[in-house]
This record gives sequence, structure tokens and C-alpha cells, in this order.
Amino acid sequence: MWMSLCFVYVDRPTNLAEEAAKSVNPRDQGLPASNPSKSVRSESHAPAKPNEVLLRISQDMARLLERLTALEASIDMVRRHGAEEFHGSNMEESDKAEFWLEKLQRIVEEVRCPPNHRVTCAVSLLQGSAYDWWELVLRSPRLPNPIPWEFFIQEFRAKYVSDMYREIKWKQFLNLKQINLSMAEYEKELSHLSKYAPESVITEAFRYRQFEDGLNEFIKRYLTPVTVLQQVNFYQLVQAAMKVEKSEASSRERFQKRKLSRGGSSSSGKRAREFQTESVHSSTTRGSSTEYW
Repeated sequence: MWMSLCFVYVDRPTNLAEEAAKSVNPRDQGLPASNPSKSVRSESHAPAKPNEVLLRISQDMARLLERLTALEASIDMVRRHGAEEFHGSNMEESDKAEFWLEKLQRIVEEVRCPPNHRVTCAVSLLQGSAYDWWELVLRSPRLPNPIPWEFFIQEFRAKYVSDMYREIKWKQFLNLKQINLSMAEYEKELSHLSKYAPESVITEAFRYRQFEDGLNEFIKRYLTPVTVLQQVNFYQLVQAAMKVEKSEASSRERFQKRKLSRGGSSSSGKRAREFQTESVHSSTTRGSSTEYW
């Protein structure tokens, strides 16, 4: 690749130099010599000399080589941080294609890959039928120039992440419940699945409602009076839910320590009532609207 680029630029200087020399010497073109006094006045507008042409070409070539070197460095950096090749041989494995793309997106962000290098880095990982697909994309009349990173992501998902797979993920989003997930895990999974929702549906108010509906009942019970009184956004709701969860965990820990200190002499029913009283007291005393927000 490097040799071919060099040959392209080595051939051009000779031709350009000959053309420049002819333009400088009128006799070579069969024209009468110009008046010396006039040539002095027009010297500043004279065509570039062969040496100047060669200098400009060498400078252009140096800049091109610098850009190519930077691009190769980005490709190498992405690969060294764990980006893997993608063959696209099995069109039914939408989950693997989605995982490959999400991993690549994380890597280019982590290594701070320049936006104008990201598509080339991704294409360098395409192999076999996946690369054949990209060559077809390049023939499209609607291809933007330059190709933005978002365009590659959109085209890749349209090809390798099936409609059925997106429909399954969309249903998982609608039916997601917290159950045994921590609040951080629940919010992360909800945000992950929300990208499969139709753009016309996934508003902040919709995410808010889905998050609140899927919460465990004891957290939802303590949050409801607060959310009714205050106008809060989605992320404020998440933070409030995390504080309720933390308060509940602290109450549970205190109850366990108290039970151990008593030697377990209390009956199970009495211990349950004590824990319930402790939990409610902690959440109500520290669960005012100002505390959660």
C-alpha cells in the first residue's frame, strides 16, 4: 500500500515539472518572448517553478503519510484493547452481533479513538461475508461522505440484528421487574433494553413509569408519597429509589445485629414484628421529601 502511494506521487512531479517549465519559457510553446520590462512587472504572477511544485507535492505526501500513520495507530489501539473480528456467517445470532457492536462502541470510547477513524477501525475487523456486506453498502447512492460513525452503527444493526430479536428485547423491557436485582442493576438493565423501543414511544415519562412500575413493592410504597408531591425527572427517581434501598438494607443489618446480641431467644413472630417496625420507622423518619432528593 505504501509503495503504491509513493509511485503515484513519484510519477506526478516529472509531468508537473515539465508543464511548469513550458509555462515559464514561452519559446517552448512557439510564442514570442515577452518584453523584459513587462516580465519584471508580472513576476509576482508567474507560474510556480519546478522546484516549488516538487516542494508542494512532497509536503502533501508528508501530510498524507502522517494521516495514514495516525489511522494505523488507531486500528492497532482498538485491537490491542480487545476488539475482535466479526465474520457475520450466522445471520441468526443477533445477540452475538449486538454484543460485538456494543463492545466495539465501548472500546472506541475508552481509547478515545478520533471520530473520523472509527468507521475505518470497525471495517478493519469485518471478515468474510461481513466485509462483502460492507462493500455493498459502499455502493449505495445514499452513502454520506464522509461516513459518520452513527451511520455504520445503524447499517450494522439493520443487517445483523433481526427484527424478531429487537421485538423480544422490547417485550423484555415492558415486562422487566426488579425482583432480586439491586437498584443499580435494575436501572442498568432497563436503560439497556430501552434502546430497543420505538423512538416515538421511549420518552422520559415512559421510562419513568416503567421504572416505577417494576420496583419491588416495599420500595414503591415509600416512594409514592414523595413522587406525588414533587415533580421529579427519571434520574431523580432512580436516586430516590437507591436511597430507599440503602435505608432498608441498613435497617435489616441493624436488626440482624440486634438478634445476634440477644442470642436468638425471641420468637420468630416477635423478630419479624421488630424488623418491620424498625424498617418502617427508618424509612419514614428519613424518608421525607427533602431527604430523598
